[in-house]
Amino acid sequence: MGAIVATLRGLRELDEERFGRWFDVGKSRRDALRREIAVDPDVIRAFLTRNHEGAHVFEELGWSFYAWNGAARDDDALSFNCMFSATSQWVKNRVVFDLPPEWEQDLRRARQALDLAVRAASGRTSSPLQSS
Repeated sequence: MGAIVATLRGLRELDEERFGRWFDVGKSRRDALRREIAVDPDVIRAFLTRNHEGAHVFEELGWSFYAWNGAARDDDALSFNCMFSATSQWVKNRVVFDLPPEWEQDLRRARQALDLAVRAASGRTSSPLQSS
C-alpha cells in the first residue's frame, strides 16, 4: 500500500464520519461528488497515471494527487494534495492539507493528520505507486 493510500486510510481511522470517503476535483461540488475515489492501491495508481497516458511524460515532474472529503459544509471540508518523486529543481515534493477551520482551535487533530502523512511517506522508497 502506497503512501497516499496509507494517509487516506489513516485519516479515515481518525474520523470515519468526516474522512471515510474521498472525491476527485470537479468543476463544482456536485460534479466532484460524482467522482468518488476508492482508497485502494490500484485505483490510486490509475489516478496518478491517468494524465500520462497518450501524452509526453515528464518524469522529473513526478506524480500529483488531490482528494477532497466531500463535506456538505465548508467547515467540515478537508482536502489532501501531494506531489511525489519530483526530481526537478523547480518542482518540489510536498504534501498539503487544507484543514477544516475548527482545527485551528484543535491543533492536536492537525498534528495527527500531518504525522500520518509523514509516517506514510517515510516508509516509501521511490514512488507513490509502489506498494509497501
